[in-house]
Amino acid sequence: MYPGDKGKPVLTLVSRKGGSRKLLNEEEVIKQAEDVGFNVRVLDHSKGLTVPDVYRLIHSSHVLLGVHGAGLTNLIFLRQGSVLVQVVPLGLDSFSTICYGKPTEGLGLEYVEYKVEANESSMAWEHGVDSLMIRDPEAYIDGKWENLRIYLGEQNVKINLIRFRKCLMEAYEKAKIFMNSTS
Repeated sequence: MYPGDKGKPVLTLVSRKGGSRKLLNEEEVIKQAEDVGFNVRVLDHSKGLTVPDVYRLIHSSHVLLGVHGAGLTNLIFLRQGSVLVQVVPLGLDSFSTICYGKPTEGLGLEYVEYKVEANESSMAWEHGVDSLMIRDPEAYIDGKWENLRIYLGEQNVKINLIRFRKCLMEAYEKAKIFMNSTS
């Protein structure tokens, strides 16, 4: 066990403060993760952490959680058997799988995915749930980078806590198995 574990799995949340793909209800997600049984830490790159600081934080975690983005590249610091939980915004399904879903297999990590639904995306609030970009992102993107960029650069998410709890429970069970295998 690592210092500070206190018998609970450690979940590190990658916080996105600038740009897009922010988790708009981050505090509620943290509270829910704590209620499930996690010891929650927040990785905020705007705090000027060094690479060794980030390594220590991630390497001592059992779960890394974040919305799809560059912050999830920190998965390389996870120990084999740890869990990556990726929140996948609208329109980024295949992109998310390629960038983080598939690589977890080769790294010996467990993978849990939470797919954002239309009512959880700021794009639906702005464009309406009946717009093509919300109803059928794949058709809207149609292989065009400029269309995919909209989903990457103009979207934030507000997670449905009821649906997300199932995802956290799955990650918790996997983290406990990992903890038991390393103790």
